[in-house]
Amino acid sequence: MVMLIPVWALSGCIMAVNNVNKGYQFPVEKNEGVLLASITQAGFGARTAISSTYYFRNIETGKKHRISISPSLLPGLGSNSDFSSDYGKVVAVNLPAGDYEFNSWRASNNQVALTPGYLLPAGFTIEKGKATYVGNIYAQIRSMKNLFGISVLGDVEVSFLDKLQRDLPVITSLYPFVNNQNLTVKIAHEGAWPIDIERLKANQAQ
Repeated sequence: MVMLIPVWALSGCIMAVNNVNKGYQFPVEKNEGVLLASITQAGFGARTAISSTYYFRNIETGKKHRISISPSLLPGLGSNSDFSSDYGKVVAVNLPAGDYEFNSWRASNNQVALTPGYLLPAGFTIEKGKATYVGNIYAQIRSMKNLFGISVLGDVEVSFLDKLQRDLPVITSLYPFVNNQNLTVKIAHEGAWPIDIERLKANQAQ
C-alpha cells in the first residue's frame, strides 16, 4: 500500500545525508560505530527529479535517523554519482552501538511523495569501533499518467542488495579509516523490501 501526499523538494546537485568525513577515526572514549550503505536509483526521474529518503531507528531508544540522496533538478549540473554505471552515493553515518531497523522510505519530487503503508523492518547492528555495511538500497522508480496525460511519479520498488564488490573501492577511497579489521557486512534484507502482510490485513479489517 502506497500513500500519496503533497511535498516540496529541494533542488541541487546529487547530495547524501552523510556525517562522517574523510579524516574520521573511531573515538576510543565513545561507544559508537559507523553505518555504511550505498543508495542508488533508476527509472523515471532518478537522475533529475526524484529524491529518496530511508528512515531507520534505534530499537532500544527509539531515536530516529535517515539517509537520503537528492539528484540535480537544474540543467547542466551533470552527475557527481559515486558510480560509473549506476546513479547514487555511498553514505557513512556514525551511530551509538546498538540494534537498529529500517522501517520506512519516501520518494519525492516537487509535486508529490510516495511512502509505503506497512513494511517489515530490516534490522542491523552497529558495533563499537566497527564499520557496518548494510548493503545497497536500490529504488526502481516508475511513472504513471495523470489526468492530463503527463508522466508523473507513480510507483517505487525498494530493494536491499549486496553490492560490496562494487561499493568497497568507493568506500575505502572516501573513508580511509575503513579496513579489513573493522569492516563488517550485515545486509539489512536480501531482495525487495517486503510489505508487512499481517499489519496490512489487520488495518483492512478495522
